[in-house]
Amino acid sequence: MMATIDKGQFPETLKISRVTILPKPKDGIRPISISEPLNSILEKLIITSLTPFIEINKLLDPRQNGFREGLNCSISLDYVIHKITNWYDKNKVVIAVTLDCANAFGTAGHRSISKMISKFTEGPAYHFLSNALERKFKVVKNGIHSQIKNLEPYGIPQGGILAPILFSLYISQLTDILVPNDVSTAALSLFADDALAIVQGETHAEAIARANELINRMTDKLQALGMSIVPAKTKVSLFGKFLLKEDYNNCTSVLGQEVPYAEHLKYLGTIITSDKGRPSLAHSDATLINKCKGVVSRIRSIRKTLAEDENSTILRSTTLGMILHNSEVAPKFSAIDNTRFNKIFFTGLRNTVSSAWWFKKSLVFDDFVEKDSLITETLTKAKIPTNFIARLNVFTGLIFRLLKDCRTNRMRNVLFTHLALTTNQKRNEMIIPVPDIDFYIRNIKEVNLVKELFDDTIPVIQPSPFDELLIETTLAFLKKGVIQINFVNRPSIRKLHTKIGWPWAFSEDFNDLDSQTRSQLLLPGGREVLRKNIHRIHPHQYKSVRCDKRCKKSEYKIPIEALDLRLRLDDTINTRHSKNLMRNHDLRTLAQDSAIASSLFLELIINKIDQIECYYDLSVVPKILNGTDCSPGEILSEIASKTDHILRRKNSSE
Repeated sequence: MMATIDKGQFPETLKISRVTILPKPKDGIRPISISEPLNSILEKLIITSLTPFIEINKLLDPRQNGFREGLNCSISLDYVIHKITNWYDKNKVVIAVTLDCANAFGTAGHRSISKMISKFTEGPAYHFLSNALERKFKVVKNGIHSQIKNLEPYGIPQGGILAPILFSLYISQLTDILVPNDVSTAALSLFADDALAIVQGETHAEAIARANELINRMTDKLQALGMSIVPAKTKVSLFGKFLLKEDYNNCTSVLGQEVPYAEHLKYLGTIITSDKGRPSLAHSDATLINKCKGVVSRIRSIRKTLAEDENSTILRSTTLGMILHNSEVAPKFSAIDNTRFNKIFFTGLRNTVSSAWWFKKSLVFDDFVEKDSLITETLTKAKIPTNFIARLNVFTGLIFRLLKDCRTNRMRNVLFTHLALTTNQKRNEMIIPVPDIDFYIRNIKEVNLVKELFDDTIPVIQPSPFDELLIETTLAFLKKGVIQINFVNRPSIRKLHTKIGWPWAFSEDFNDLDSQTRSQLLLPGGREVLRKNIHRIHPHQYKSVRCDKRCKKSEYKIPIEALDLRLRLDDTINTRHSKNLMRNHDLRTLAQDSAIASSLFLELIINKIDQIECYYDLSVVPKILNGTDCSPGEILSEIASKTDHILRRKNSSE
């Protein structure tokens, strides 16, 4: 296989694909191509080198998130919601357009694709990838094989491992339509062949003019790429605070065909609704809940064949899996939708023991006084998290990945502004942003990967002594609990972006987690500990991390404010009322935290005695060496002022 790659020749015998024809729901057919196993192995060998080459050289536009490691639908959806809600909050008229290409994978000419490949490869690699576009096929139906025929020189072979990344590269040329003047007035999001364009204007007429201009540019660009838009499948939605009835009569046009405004716009499985001009995801939530209700009804039809644990496993993988799609960046269910989903999910858990009477009554639930505690006990027994806990888990998982891998600079910059290291006494005040502690680790991995795959070298970024000191100090302080990680500087709740945009839907719930759980975002092996701690949270029907008076589990407990145990406020107190009462009565005072922080910092300095002269530039070093305690905030702020890389904002064109 390596010989064929070195020669730049794709084996003729591996070009044959077995095609199975499936009908589409309305009209037309969907051919499913199945490659030979050896072909998949060969393409896997290619993709292990091609993907790192593309990512290291940044050949893909940051707005293209399809088929890329570490990126998913949630990243693209957040970009769209971010643009729409921010422009809406600024009183702009916003038009969002989803474009559907006819047979996107199968219409681009091989000559055009080869020209695109030649921009980043040459020699055997270019010839191999270009040669891989040529395919033969045979149709298989009920075990009968047709004659082998050559495919026309159009399209990217589907069903293989190479096809997704080649198509993503090809369709990413669509971002060329945005010129520098469009930065503040237009945006484009791509996920493979799913494209959504957004424009804004001061007035509806201005937004319409810009939308039509952008659509014309996209149409021309797609035609140049050998593709075409289907006007009948194009959806357009209008958003704005001060829209008039006559505005809905003036619509955009695609290829000369007028496209009326749609109330609901579906993008990557999530429905964005224009509720009298106001962006909303409520209809998407309602649709998901109705689908979950259908799943519960289907499982009920086979309940006699299922054991209780089997029923729980199926429910968890279907209903919870369904509502977690894009939930990393989506807002929480409303109180009504949350209660409705919990009742449906609870009904599903009772499938194996319920009768028709129980099934009917459990959906209504009006006659059950202890419904909340009954649902909680059932969830606890089944060892299944509530939808709120499951969503909080994927929310924290996304933050962990953004801090670890930094795959999207725009979202990392949001965290740089609002995710902070704080003291235990002042949780709302930022000491410094959460540092990029994996910056140098990523650089070393990239250097080693380039050396291993391409026998080439790229510059190694030498760690700054102050960067290293800040990383070690931050981890030591987090382990000992003298600092915390919190969301700060929350925007005004009056802004729509704060209500439905990432990360504000779950920021307060994240802050309600105990400090050691939040610290796992930066600590080694923290993701698994973070997940376990979140799943240990006592389940409630209401959307809260902590138990309150509605939770029967803590009904007979003495109120925490009546005790003089002086426990740590943020880790133990159950209610917001209790938190306010105990706000100034922490067990650990600032003086105690300062003593611990100073001793930890002194130990780190002693271990770096060979660099002590360099560290004398920090005013806190002589103080601590002379026996004076410095606060955690003073130490971290002093080091941060000397850092080079780990506290820089990322360059972002998104």
